[in-house]
Amino acid sequence: MNPEIVYLSFVHPINWDTVNQLIKLSNDVVNRGIKKICLLMGSPGGLVDAGFAVYNHLLGLPIEVITHNISSIDSVANVIFLAGNKRLACENSTFLFHGTHWAFPAGAEVRRPQIMEIVTSIQAAENKMRDAIVSRSGLTIEEVDAFFTEGAMKDAAFALSKRIIDEIGPVNIQQGAPILHA
Repeated sequence: MNPEIVYLSFVHPINWDTVNQLIKLSNDVVNRGIKKICLLMGSPGGLVDAGFAVYNHLLGLPIEVITHNISSIDSVANVIFLAGNKRLACENSTFLFHGTHWAFPAGAEVRRPQIMEIVTSIQAAENKMRDAIVSRSGLTIEEVDAFFTEGAMKDAAFALSKRIIDEIGPVNIQQGAPILHA
């Protein structure tokens, strides 16, 4: 008999290796006929495109996805977190919102067309992050744009007031439920 819920621990930066592992594990859970995933999350953020790959994947799963902030959800990890049908946060957890950036290799020579492409890419990444955050929470476009400009670390009480989370509470793993590390 399959358990009703599986807990997936995901405490990583967002990159293609970490999200591919999370996608693989979530697929395995669905294929085993389990009805719920509780994603125990903490992440410093990372690659926007990798974050959106897992966000869109989680939204498309035919099971209930619960996300639980167990430390800090930063940058694009907020987008993944918001894919949860139900969202929780530990009382001492935080959410960091900020804009994207571009890292140039030392000594890189960049021409104007490349700079324009980079600016366009940064704007597109911020716009799609903003749109996902606004559509899945009570934050407004103006609030998210201000967070991206200035940076903002928010606590669980703020997250509850803005419908980023549904409730504040500790991790409460059901006896006998599988716990997997993504």
